[in-house]
Amino acid sequence: MKTPVIAAVAVGALLLCSADAHAAEKRILLAGDCWLHYQEDFGSYDNWLQENGYSAYETVGDLTAVRGLTARMAASDVICILPYLTFLDMLDQELDANPTIDIVHLLVGGNDYFVPFGVPPDYLEWNAMTPAELDYWLGTYAVPLATVIQHIRDNYPQIKITLSSYLYLDLELVSYAWSIQFQMTQAEFNYWFATFMDIAKNIAAETDHVDFVNNWGLFQYHHGVPGRHDPYTLPFPGQRFDFDPYLGGDPQWPEAPYTVPGGESLWMDNDGFHPSDLGHRLIFANCVDQFYDAWLTDVTPPNAVSIERDPAAPNPTTTPTVDFIVKFDEEVRKPDVTPDRFAATGPAKALSVVSVSGGGDTYVVTVDAGTVPGEIGLDLVDAAGIRDIAYHSVTSALSGSETYSFLGPDSDGDGLMDSEEALLGTDPLKEDTDDDGLSDYDEVNGTFGHITDPLLRDTDGDGYGDGFEVMMGVDPTNPVAELKASGWRAALCTALLLALVGIAIIPRKKTAGR
Repeated sequence: MKTPVIAAVAVGALLLCSADAHAAEKRILLAGDCWLHYQEDFGSYDNWLQENGYSAYETVGDLTAVRGLTARMAASDVICILPYLTFLDMLDQELDANPTIDIVHLLVGGNDYFVPFGVPPDYLEWNAMTPAELDYWLGTYAVPLATVIQHIRDNYPQIKITLSSYLYLDLELVSYAWSIQFQMTQAEFNYWFATFMDIAKNIAAETDHVDFVNNWGLFQYHHGVPGRHDPYTLPFPGQRFDFDPYLGGDPQWPEAPYTVPGGESLWMDNDGFHPSDLGHRLIFANCVDQFYDAWLTDVTPPNAVSIERDPAAPNPTTTPTVDFIVKFDEEVRKPDVTPDRFAATGPAKALSVVSVSGGGDTYVVTVDAGTVPGEIGLDLVDAAGIRDIAYHSVTSALSGSETYSFLGPDSDGDGLMDSEEALLGTDPLKEDTDDDGLSDYDEVNGTFGHITDPLLRDTDGDGYGDGFEVMMGVDPTNPVAELKASGWRAALCTALLLALVGIAIIPRKKTAGR
């Protein structure tokens, strides 16, 4: 089961004490561009692991963190200057030499974003691209990135991969560094960068054993935007698996390239482009919190704990759908929990699971109740298809412990089942078939003291509707009741009826379970 990051920090001292007794295990391969290259110079990730209770593990990246790397270069036959290998060859060499590595931290795409057509332009205006140019530009990243990922998945199927986003960069400083005049605002610059990296998020969603870590607005959340937002007042970047909001922080501004309390900058030389040691630590902490804690420490598969009725739902019920609460003993991957993992049981074979909502360790599974009265239950039938964050499958299937007593559908909500209305000849889609002011249920059950005909507006044929007579306290089944003997009272009642035009149906008395 997953060990929370906070708990892991609490045991950090014990791990540190034993660190010297054995070498740290190489578990994470860092593969990507200059962000990871400079991180290697700082030792940010390994130092963070040492200081936060994960000293038993370390990263590898000397060979595969390459300055200036693009996705196109990574997927191609281009030979890197040293050690005269392609990027994929270097990946293979590191993974073959370190069989304990089971995580690839892949960060590539920033250079592709700034060089959309293969050569640095003098100016860049994404808003001016034609649809064909935009598709081509996005494809120059999507196709090679998918190629690199597929290479890893084909040759090392046990490997788990993260695709990490970048952060909001400072448009002015980036323009100076790249000698490019960006014909756009800072907000537009941020939007297009995030749109570009959305490709990585989508590839992760569609590829098994690949996950996306969202960092947009991460620095802003922790340190604010000087002069505009205080620390911890802006939205944290949306996390697994909904990424809501995708753009954290305030996307109108860059991530602050300023010093933080203590005098350290989040960016190398305040360049607004390459994170400093402190910046890399924040990024890695987000990766650990989202995935690496589970991937490094979780060795126990999850269990399905219970399948029960929604305690707030009526039972017996006439509702067209019923909800079951499904609980696991730890968080499971939300994309795995789909309707086809479950089977509805009931009086008719046509019952189907229509939707699943929720997240974490608790989900709501909605079942179509159908049209046939009887008991409705739910079973988890495909346990292997549901996995925890570390990709361990749920141990076994589970049958629900509770059922709903379905009385049949009541389409108009009048208290009579559609099947009952079919026998009576009343309209199952209309609460008051004869428009006499009494619901069909109240007429056939004598709710107000008299059983009347739900198909006749005036059951006793005396010229007064059943609802009117009930309202006046007169027997609607007796044509010679007191009402007929008092002309003045009839006139008064008629006037009252006209005044009460807002009363369409006299509220009926509900019975338990109906």
